Amino acid sequence: MAVVKHQGRAFAAAAAVAAATVAGALGAGQAQAAPIGVQQLPATAIVANGPADWSVFTAFIQIHTSDKRGWVVLTAPSGDCGRYGVANALVRLDYTNLTTGARGSGTVNPCGGHAMPPTSARLHTGSGQIVGSITIPTAGAWAIPGGASFSVG
Repeated sequence: MAVVKHQGRAFAAAAAVAAATVAGALGAGQAQAAPIGVQQLPATAIVANGPADWSVFTAFIQIHTSDKRGWVVLTAPSGDCGRYGVANALVRLDYTNLTTGARGSGTVNPCGGHAMPPTSARLHTGSGQIVGSITIPTAGAWAIPGGASFSVG
């Protein structure tokens, strides 16, 4: 019986060392971004590369937690990046924190690309209830703004 306990402890210790090594290699000790639920009405626009090359683009946003309290990460991923005009479209969120009164904005490029804003933006919203408008500034007059609401812990 003593041998079984000894082997069990040795196995448990080896397993703990292995798990710690794997966790360290994968960065398990760092906080991971988690999605925040967003109630939203997406922005919609006609985006174009020219008079004959145009598409309807609907911009949904996603908000994720950040490594700092009161900060979030804004993205606006799109599966339409191969459509006319969408690859050059930008999505902007102008927000107000109803709890603190803080205001700000962030602009992202859903499709990526050089010489464009990045596909994500860190925003210092502060903790509280956030409301904002979603726009597609590259669409000009052919756009209908959307709205969003989410809570930051």
